[in-house]
Amino acid sequence: MQQAHVESHLHHLSQAIEALQNAQEVVPDNTPFEYELLLAHVFLENGCYAEAEQYFKLALDASADKRETMLMIGVAFAESERYREAREIFTTLLQLFGDNEACSVKPYLAYCCYQTHDQEGFLRYLRDAVSVSKETTEYLFSSVFPNVAPEDYYLYAFKSVHGHYPQEGE
Repeated sequence: MQQAHVESHLHHLSQAIEALQNAQEVVPDNTPFEYELLLAHVFLENGCYAEAEQYFKLALDASADKRETMLMIGVAFAESERYREAREIFTTLLQLFGDNEACSVKPYLAYCCYQTHDQEGFLRYLRDAVSVSKETTEYLFSSVFPNVAPEDYYLYAFKSVHGHYPQEGE
């Protein structure tokens, strides 16, 4: 699997697919879901969007845990800088599973909003992101807010958007 990941990152699509096929033969325990999800990610990373979509759908259909699979698909889109598609997936997750189950998407939703210059969406999701997953929020935003504690990201983001901290008023 590692070889497939490296080849895909180097944009060697055929070698990445071959490495995945070889890994599937060596480790037949891998479920079709895992194989299809990895194959979809390789296609996505290499700009083959129709193929990626096809394999993501197959992976989702074969998955026992739809919420987790949708989250992984959304993350794959975000990592491939397809922020609008990722945001759609994360928003759907939130609608389907509600705040309690899908709240782990809020850091990703904040990040997708940030990347697509939706300042209000960015602030709306960032406000809850740290309480949902401090580690994910820090991973996504530490380069945006260097030397700032994750608990303070929202304050700095608010000031960046509105010109003042929330408690200061206008």
